Amino acid sequence: MATVSIELRSDRTGPNGWAPVRLRIAHRGTKRYISLGFKVLASKWNSDREEVTRSHPDQKEYNDDLSEIKSTAQSALRSENRARHVVTARRLEEEIKSGWVRRRRRPMIF
Repeated sequence: MATVSIELRSDRTGPNGWAPVRLRIAHRGTKRYISLGFKVLASKWNSDREEVTRSHPDQKEYNDDLSEIKSTAQSALRSENRARHVVTARRLEEEIKSGWVRRRRRPMIF
């Protein structure tokens, strides 16, 4: 079964302390990554909970959007399983990206 998680790219932390956030899809040894298009301060990231810490001034907005992204990804995974398609990381990536287009009511601005 595929797993979906959100992670901070701490290996890409800039000199100002900001690092990009990405969605990670793992299935049968294959991993795919989708850039979420924004950065957060590495010191304000909780990797256990996969969200921005409460001390970040915009944590509610960030975490609401991250929750919506993860929900979209999990929904795509469920729909692929229900359709009895052969689930691959690439197919999940395509389904997730198309789900963002359908569900996004406003652009993510960070």
